[in-house]
Amino acid sequence: MLTANNILGIGKATAFAFAKYGSPQVAIADVDAATLKQTAQELKDLYPNIEVLPIEFDAANADSTVKAVETAASKFGRIDHAVNNVGTPGPLAPSISVSKNDFKSLIDINLTSMWIAQREQIKIMLKQEPVQQECVASLGTLTRQ
Repeated sequence: MLTANNILGIGKATAFAFAKYGSPQVAIADVDAATLKQTAQELKDLYPNIEVLPIEFDAANADSTVKAVETAASKFGRIDHAVNNVGTPGPLAPSISVSKNDFKSLIDINLTSMWIAQREQIKIMLKQEPVQQECVASLGTLTRQ
């Protein structure tokens, strides 16, 4: 199982749910190395028989996203389940004051990274059965709450 980006909240809960219900291996990926390390240790402490692969990556960087998927597949030999959990609200400002770079970063994280992760996972998953892929976006990325 690979859960990518935001290994807090939904992402973390997803990794723990897969561990709880018997997944022998879990890859977790996020940009925050310290949180990854802490979450990996929490998973190992609660589920000592699970193999956890923390992968540091930047969802806004296409090459980093591709490498994260390849790293998980290389380590475990396959990807049976993938949960792409990504989302950032971006700048909380009127549109006329948002720079092109800030907007591009928002699109790269919320849309492009999700598409790239799906594409790379599907390349691997088409060679195996059964598989499952989910994509999650936080409601916070769709509203200004």
